Amino acid sequence: MTEMKRIAHFITRNSKKIIVITLILNMAAAISLIRAKIDVSVQAFFNIDDRYTEELKRITEKYGGTDTIEIVVTSEEDLTTKKNLLELWRYYTKILAIDGVASVITFIPPVIPGSYPPLKTSEKVLKKYHAKISKMIEEDVGKDRGFSALFISKDRKSGIIQVRLKAKEGRNKYETLWKIKAVEKPDDMNVRYTGSVVIYDTLLHTLLKILLVLPPSVFSVLFIVFYLNVRNRRCTLFALLPAALSALWVFGTIFWSGLALNLILVITPIFVMIMGSADGLHFVIHFLENYFQLSHASGRENNNTSKIIEIEDNNTGDARLKEAAIAKTLEQVGIPMIITSVTTMVGFLSLSFSRIAALRNLGLFAAVGISYAGIISWFFLPALLSHITIPEGKRKKKLGEQVLKLLDRLNRKPIIPICFFSLVVLLSIMAIPRLTVYSDQLLFFKKHSAIRKDFAFVEKKFGSSEPLIGEVKIKGKLSDRGRMEEIYKLERKLEGMEGIYRVYSIVDILKWNYEKQVKKEGFPPPMLVRLMLKLFPETRRMISKNGVLLFMITRDWNTERADKLLEFVKHEKDLTITGIPILFTRLNELVVETQKSSLLITSIGIFLILLFLYRNLKNALVSMIPIYITVTGIYGLLYITGFNLNILTVTMSSIAIGVGIDYAIHFVFLLDYFKERDSKTFIRDAMHSSGIPILANALGITFGMLVLFLSPLRVHFQVAVVMIFAMLVSSISTLTIIPLFFKNVKKT
Repeated sequence: MTEMKRIAHFITRNSKKIIVITLILNMAAAISLIRAKIDVSVQAFFNIDDRYTEELKRITEKYGGTDTIEIVVTSEEDLTTKKNLLELWRYYTKILAIDGVASVITFIPPVIPGSYPPLKTSEKVLKKYHAKISKMIEEDVGKDRGFSALFISKDRKSGIIQVRLKAKEGRNKYETLWKIKAVEKPDDMNVRYTGSVVIYDTLLHTLLKILLVLPPSVFSVLFIVFYLNVRNRRCTLFALLPAALSALWVFGTIFWSGLALNLILVITPIFVMIMGSADGLHFVIHFLENYFQLSHASGRENNNTSKIIEIEDNNTGDARLKEAAIAKTLEQVGIPMIITSVTTMVGFLSLSFSRIAALRNLGLFAAVGISYAGIISWFFLPALLSHITIPEGKRKKKLGEQVLKLLDRLNRKPIIPICFFSLVVLLSIMAIPRLTVYSDQLLFFKKHSAIRKDFAFVEKKFGSSEPLIGEVKIKGKLSDRGRMEEIYKLERKLEGMEGIYRVYSIVDILKWNYEKQVKKEGFPPPMLVRLMLKLFPETRRMISKNGVLLFMITRDWNTERADKLLEFVKHEKDLTITGIPILFTRLNELVVETQKSSLLITSIGIFLILLFLYRNLKNALVSMIPIYITVTGIYGLLYITGFNLNILTVTMSSIAIGVGIDYAIHFVFLLDYFKERDSKTFIRDAMHSSGIPILANALGITFGMLVLFLSPLRVHFQVAVVMIFAMLVSSISTLTIIPLFFKNVKKT
């Protein structure tokens, strides 16, 4: 027996054991679902040793929390009327009383300015002094200065209530947000919730919907596309089983590892299902073709199947026929199945060198999932096929055959694909220098989503609702003479920088209250500073023994302005700046770094694998041509669509290399397979044998990725568009460009 015949014999002889082992592993994976967790925080994207993340963690713990929820209230009337002030104050006090809330700041002062002794604001006091407070707010807004002006719009119809959450709340911050949302809203006012916690909470609910809707939808779409090429419902289901089971096993691996799903990791099972479906499809299509060929041949030889394959005497005729078909199928696609699994894994594993934790996990678990799909396709699938009845039925036309006819016409006129793909490469090369890198949490969502509209409204009125967080280190006490003035001047310097709209700290609160009391500009004396710090509850979490907490509101923020700010900080030894906008700036740097390393690793790794497979330099180089076309085209597509490079699209080029090379491997392997059998029409035979599963897989991925259009997240839509483009270009270029290099090749 040949090696593949021995393997086929081993699988069929131990088929029941293989099926039982697979079922046990399925149960173990299913049980892991009770350990499912979701983590949507931005920290999930970064290494724990990342300097920017560590600074944010340190400041958060030191000042008792930096996560904020910006509640924006809007009315058709002036918010400074007596009725509205009272409504807002009641709303303010209810939120302040919620467990998990560290502090609440709004444009209504907690202490009546100018009162002596200082009088704390209450509903009773507010009724008495509402006219004075209203006039004071109007003056601040008119002059565009003072603490009140930070939290109320110029038309005084929109105001902000800034809620800061306690650091120790951790995952309970979402519960705190839900409690805040449950508070009765002020009468006749529209309420919007913004801030990073709101983004994470929205992502949390979105990911739950994705998990419930997208995987079943992807499976359904793949089933329809594969059926149009297999033309047998049961065999189509079997072709998809390796992909479906590997997706389940990936969930099991993630959850048994104790990890949580995040925005990136949540699509790993979808990647595995779509890209891991290739092996099952190739095996089933070739198996059915070989089974019917052997069946017809055995019929012509009076059912003498022993002439087809050496078998044991105790096997039945149909069992011997299936074993023969499995053996022949493994000869044709067994090695390519292994190699394509390895190349796809290399594409994903190249991401494991990234310093972005989420991408490392994506690369690792997707590679593990692809290995699962390969193992299931190699052992479980043929074991299962050996036990089913395969009715021949009437042969129906396959979708791939119709596309092959069109490609055959293109192969007769090679100038058309040559010109087309040359144009794609040329335009893409011109676009690459113009491609930008930008990551922002709001870019996760589609442009017309409610959350982006709310954030856009807030930024227009008050600047970004995701503030930068800073700390000014001080020696001595804040009440020391000159200390507050130094911090105040630094804040104004920061405000003078592009992208920084407002900067405030406890210094601004104390200065503002003092000026309202003495009716002139200046800073309160040391004794009054100490008294104010005791009176204002909001100040307790804005100052420490050796530092002052800063909040910096951005507007029209971008990477260039972030770089200038960080350069400024380098020359201010007592100033530290971090926060989510800074983390995403850092993310942009890591995206570029990841792109370079993953492309280099994937390209070199796959080329070496091809050399090992073919033992032929020409075949290896020719197989890479469709991939070079595809990757170059991806960059052009990103520029044309305006998607830019971000944390998800950066992965697409490496993944496209790892997945797209599968088509070239199957095609070139079969070119050699048929050429070695003295076939004068080896190109046509290879096209017919591999073309249908190649096109079926490309179409399956295409329509499977279309399901991601249903995702409410924009980044998933971007991934779908890029992968659809990559699979169509790589499959069509494989079947039209590669044959040009073999037309005049003769068997040696």
